[in-house]
Amino acid sequence: MTPPTLPAGGDFPPEFIPTETAPPAAPIAHPLVRFLRSFIAYGNPIYLASAASMLLGCLLLTNDLSYTRVSIAQGLSLLAMLAAYQVCLFLAGAALVIRRGVLRDGAMLLVLDAIFLCDVTFAVSNLVTASPFTGLGVGLILAGSGGARVVWLCSKLGAPMPVRRALGLTSLLSLVPLIPFALKQLDRFDFVGPLAFYGLWWLVALIATALITIDRASRASRDTRVKRLAHHLQLTYALLAWVSVAAHVGMLHWVYDRAFTAPMATPLLLLAAVAVEKLRLLRRFGIVDARAIQVVLLGAAAFTGISHDHAALQFDLVVPGLVDAISVGNAKLTFVAVYVAAALVLMRPIAAYVLGVGAIGAGWSLFGPSWQSIVDFASSIVRTTRQTVVDTMPKTRFGWGVIAVVGSFGLLLLGLWQSFRKPAEAEVA
Repeated sequence: MTPPTLPAGGDFPPEFIPTETAPPAAPIAHPLVRFLRSFIAYGNPIYLASAASMLLGCLLLTNDLSYTRVSIAQGLSLLAMLAAYQVCLFLAGAALVIRRGVLRDGAMLLVLDAIFLCDVTFAVSNLVTASPFTGLGVGLILAGSGGARVVWLCSKLGAPMPVRRALGLTSLLSLVPLIPFALKQLDRFDFVGPLAFYGLWWLVALIATALITIDRASRASRDTRVKRLAHHLQLTYALLAWVSVAAHVGMLHWVYDRAFTAPMATPLLLLAAVAVEKLRLLRRFGIVDARAIQVVLLGAAAFTGISHDHAALQFDLVVPGLVDAISVGNAKLTFVAVYVAAALVLMRPIAAYVLGVGAIGAGWSLFGPSWQSIVDFASSIVRTTRQTVVDTMPKTRFGWGVIAVVGSFGLLLLGLWQSFRKPAEAEVA
């Protein structure tokens, strides 16, 4: 069948005449509008707005603008609101990840849950200030439930949380009510001084260092996207819990009006020296070997801790087997800590030998004689030897003659002994 042709006069046949007009093209949205639409659809910032609104509501309802002036009713109401909202965040995030497979939005809700878990610990700390034992009990219950639900979530995602990580997370969450409770009890005896905060910073840094050192997660447990999400959530909860503990200790400086001195930064710098090699962010900048950064951090830790020996940071250590107590200050403690950290970080292949030498030196300094006693003992040996030589030397010419004759026979015997040891030079007939 041949297609119809147009007539010469220009009239169009009916089949060429359009019966309907084409619909108008949709207007092209402004680039900013398109960006906002994609940002809302993909990033879903509504969750962040909800979290900000919750924090603002708690702040306004409880008038929580101070750290110490809070009643028990305000503390319990704040805890109830935050706990309810936190449960909703966790359940919604777990449902999105486990049931629907919406990983990004679910991960956002779970990260917000981790943030609010730390915020709940701040509220618990406020409650400890108002009622120490009530706050401590509520805080330990919340810490245990927080660690338990993270363990449950990771098991559901197919990446069970190692026992060491679970215990580390629970211990960090438990420290938040324990620290203000302990300081509250010590304050009754006026023991909350610079030394107490110095010990707190060492405690915070040592716990994190221990968790980093013993943490050895297997690569096989991250072979899928969901398992990698579970691994990252474990690290996020643990990191935010430690940040919460450090923030609490820093805030308690303001509560008890205690200054943050340079030696208190030493444990944090040592922690950074241990943790810097765990940061994958350095590899993105081409830094494969972090030992140069670790040397700088160790040097900074030594400088801040040894540059000045504060009298307020000294204490007496009673060691069994020693009569006198050992005076320990920030300078001695920093020297030992930097030595151990340098052995573990910079000399890992021979760390056992280096630490063994250090342990022998420490044992000698604790249980061995002091430097002054060693000097006195050596001096007594020198004096005794000198006096013995003076007493045994002959005083007359006859005495020296006898020594010469005896010496000649002795040298003769020595020469014969040396000669008889030599092999024969010729056969004797």
